Amino acid sequence: MAKATRRLKGEFQGITLERSETGDLTFDVSALNGVDVTIITNGNGRVMKLTPVEEQTSAPGIISSSPTAAAFNPANAVVKAGQVQLNKVSKYLADLPDTAKAELLVAPKDTAKIFNRALGTFNEDIASIRNIDASHGIHVDGQALTGMQIFDRPDSAKDVIYEQAWEQANALRQAVTTGLAIGTGQIVQGRKIGTCAVTVANNLRSRVGDINAALKAQGGQEIITSIDSCIAHWQFTATEDSDHRAFVYCVDFTDGDIAWVPKGHTLSSSRPVALCILAPNP
Repeated sequence: MAKATRRLKGEFQGITLERSETGDLTFDVSALNGVDVTIITNGNGRVMKLTPVEEQTSAPGIISSSPTAAAFNPANAVVKAGQVQLNKVSKYLADLPDTAKAELLVAPKDTAKIFNRALGTFNEDIASIRNIDASHGIHVDGQALTGMQIFDRPDSAKDVIYEQAWEQANALRQAVTTGLAIGTGQIVQGRKIGTCAVTVANNLRSRVGDINAALKAQGGQEIITSIDSCIAHWQFTATEDSDHRAFVYCVDFTDGDIAWVPKGHTLSSSRPVALCILAPNP
């Protein structure tokens, strides 16, 4: 019986590397779905076309697994929804200068869809979002976005990730992208609590038509706005009730109605967002 060829495999952001006992290296980039790939050799290496991954799955000696970033495709790209001014995103960021701005990035799916489950509570959704990793394939310009946990901070906190990202962008003089999280009330609805004036024009509800058009075009999941969806048209925000920390602000995407709901009991939707904090002009 012929000796089976032993192969070593590693996965690097959607590129599968295999090394045979003869020392030959094989790079499978088919999972990148059409992304241009440049292979650099020392001048002696040979570059050969790979067999498509779907044809390799039944081949002897091949261990099949899902590449880390197999879903780096248009359907999983975030939607860029325009610039926001950070000192209007939260009252805790009010001290930042007007020049502190960010691009609002909207996830291509809601939290429940990302994890293939039914609607959850706020507590369940933030726990899920914190577990978003590169394997979910959510990306912006080819950069994988992961999840983070953020609240519209309590008075006792010194800073929030949005502040830290601004300081980093300011120091590095380059854009800094945060992780995915549930947006503050102003990011979701554009209004300060208890007011009718929209101070953040590029918010999820105000831009929902444009955002959904982009999501539909790329094959993502549109934000739910239909009253026939039962409770799925309600969106959680990260803004807590300052007097009752167990409650968060929630927005109805059919008519803009609002409610304070308990974090651990009410079921609703959440659409993760990220901010690409823009570097200030030189």
